[in-house]
Amino acid sequence: LRRLARDPLVLKRFRVDQVWGLVNAMDAAVRAAPDLHLPTLFLYGRKDELIPLRPARRAMLMVPKGKRRVAFYPDGYHMLLRDLNGPTVVDDLAAWFRDPSAPLPSGADRGGMEDMLAADAR
Repeated sequence: LRRLARDPLVLKRFRVDQVWGLVNAMDAAVRAAPDLHLPTLFLYGRKDELIPLRPARRAMLMVPKGKRRVAFYPDGYHMLLRDLNGPTVVDDLAAWFRDPSAPLPSGADRGGMEDMLAADAR
């Protein structure tokens, strides 16, 4: 966290137009979700303080069932790859890139969508 705070490439202040653009991009992604026809892996950290659980779940459920896989990290935060458990997430991504149908090494996809549906919303 200290390294991120000192990193000049990490944005620390945002303009309204930047937030507006990001929100529009997220809206477009949700609208496009039902049209995804390629295998899609969703990664979600339960402790994410930026992307609320309910909208994330809703967007994932819009993707056709046979095309979505969900990896749910109960102790994960928003920046999963830079989190303390980042190497675990990197290993999962590498495994999925090699074989999208194989189970993830961490097992984060075992409960996947079911874990997200059962998780308490904030």
